[in-house]
Amino acid sequence: TQQTIVRQLDALRAETQKLEAVYQQKIANLEELKKSILQKAFNGELAELAGEFRGGAVAEALEAPNQ
Repeated sequence: TQQTIVRQLDALRAETQKLEAVYQQKIANLEELKKSILQKAFNGELAELAGEFRGGAVAEALEAPNQ
């Protein structure tokens, strides 16, 4: 019936609005991450982090992911 269709459309509209809010938040988070990475790059912190990443436990874990 038309009422059923209207209820379904209302539910879809609500879900779409929720997803849009999540999407917008993720976009904002990515912008903050980008700013943070650029700040670390200008401060010379990325080279330090890269060295830790390559030589640390993270690198070992990546080399043997199924263990």
